[in-house]
Amino acid sequence: MPLPAAIAAALIVCTAPTVHDGDTLRCGSERVRLFGVDAPEVRRGQTPAEPFAYEARDELIRLTRGRVACRLVARDRYGRFVGKCWSSASPDVNAALIRSGLTTEYRRYSKGAYAKAEADAKAAGRGQWADGGVPAKPWGVGPSSRRQGRDRPPGATPQTGLGRPAASSSSLVTYRPEP
Repeated sequence: MPLPAAIAAALIVCTAPTVHDGDTLRCGSERVRLFGVDAPEVRRGQTPAEPFAYEARDELIRLTRGRVACRLVARDRYGRFVGKCWSSASPDVNAALIRSGLTTEYRRYSKGAYAKAEADAKAAGRGQWADGGVPAKPWGVGPSSRRQGRDRPPGATPQTGLGRPAASSSSLVTYRPEP
């Protein structure tokens, strides 16, 4: 849904924002979710960090050490500012993170806006793509869709899916590769 022109022109500017993980930062009191970027999840409680989570976070810290600006693209369901950001270190922070290979494009929302950056990372074997690697979320599964079981490959279900369901005390079903 297109944003009204006044909202679309909204900018957040700060110096050295606080970085939570590889796709979220805080400029002042505003949390900013990077548009089109899907970073591996850092550790939360008893849930271990996904591969490359801390490397992605550190890369975002490096890219945002100086002055940072973000243009509003939308607000997500949590009310966070979703934006395209640039900094004194990079004219496009979102693309730089994806090009590093430490994050992937979140195609569900970006609709291919960062396909070239991801292709560059794959071709160069950077980050998650090193040694012919497969990204931590190989089907473009984002944080919420992974929890809800959407975006699995065709035919993958908790009963027939890739691997066996992992033991869980909650209703969350995760998949472990077969030994």
